[in-house]
Amino acid sequence: MKKALVFLLIFTIGSVLFAQQGWYELDGLEYEVVNGRIITIKRYTGNATTLDIPTQIDGLPVTVIEAIGDEAFSFYSSLTSVAIPSSVTSIENWAFAYLSSLTSITVDNRNFAYASIDGVLFDKSIRTIISYPAGKTARTYTIPSSVMSIGEGAFSGCDSLTSVTIPSSVTSIGAQAFFLCSSLTSVTIPSSVTSIGINAFANCSGLTSVTIPSSVMSIGFGAFVGCESLTSITVDNRNLAYASIDGVLFDKSIRTIIIYPEGKTARTYTIPSSVTYIGIQAFSRCDSLTSITLSRRTQVGFGAFPPSARIIYRD
Repeated sequence: MKKALVFLLIFTIGSVLFAQQGWYELDGLEYEVVNGRIITIKRYTGNATTLDIPTQIDGLPVTVIEAIGDEAFSFYSSLTSVAIPSSVTSIENWAFAYLSSLTSITVDNRNFAYASIDGVLFDKSIRTIISYPAGKTARTYTIPSSVMSIGEGAFSGCDSLTSVTIPSSVTSIGAQAFFLCSSLTSVTIPSSVTSIGINAFANCSGLTSVTIPSSVMSIGFGAFVGCESLTSITVDNRNLAYASIDGVLFDKSIRTIIIYPEGKTARTYTIPSSVTYIGIQAFSRCDSLTSITLSRRTQVGFGAFPPSARIIYRD
C-alpha cells in the first residue's frame, strides 16, 4: 500500500510539474507552444523504433528540437531512426546525444537549415557536423572535406568508432565532441584546427596518444580527462601557445602544467623548476603516481593531484 501511495505521489507531482511547464504530449513527443505560434519539441519519451517528427502539431509548425532522448534514460532508447521535417529551423546541441540504438538521422530535402549524409546530421551547407548517431556500428569515419566545425557533442557516446579522420578544412572541435567514444584509438587533428573545446575527448578510454598541431591556440578544460590509456601528448614545436616535455602538456613558456596523461605508468614525477602554476586537475586521475616533487612557490590548482600521491617539496 505504501509503495502504491509513493508511486501515486510521484506521478501526481510529475503531472503537476508537466502542466506548470506548459508542455503537451503527442505519441510520446513532449512539446511546448511558444507565443501561440510555433512548436518546440522538448523531448521524446515513447518506445517506438522509428520517429517521424511532424511538420505541424495542432496546425502550428514544428520549428525547434531541443532534445529527443531524456539524458537520464537515453542510453536505453529504442529509437533506431529519426526523420526531421522541412519545418525545423533550430536543433539544439546534444539533441540526439547518447541514443545508443540510433543509426540514422534523415532530413527532408526541402529543409533550409539542415541536411543529412548517410544518416549523419549536418547544417545545410555541410560546414558543421552536428550529430553522428551513437548506434552506428562503423569502426571508422571520415568527416566530409567541406566541414569546418565539429559541433558540441557531435560524436558523444559513439563507442563503436575506433578512428575518425578530420579534414584540413576543420578549424574548431566543439565541447565534448568525442565525449565517451571509448573505442577511439586514433584521431587526426589537422593543422587547420585552432581550438579544442572543453571535454572534447573526455573519457575516450582507448586513446593512447595525441599530437597537437602548430595551429591550436586554445585547449579547453578537461579536453583529455578520463583518457586512461593516454600516455603521450605531443605538440608541434612551431606551436606558439603550447609545448610538451616527455609527453606532458605545458603552456609555451613551461610555466604551467596543463595535462599529465593518465596512462603514464611512472611512479614518480619531478615538476620542472620553471613551473609556477599547476592547472586544475592536471594530475587528478594519474593513480600510478606515488610521489610528485615540486617547489613550495608553485601555485597548485584545485584538485591538481591524485589523493594517493605523496607531495615532496624540494625547497
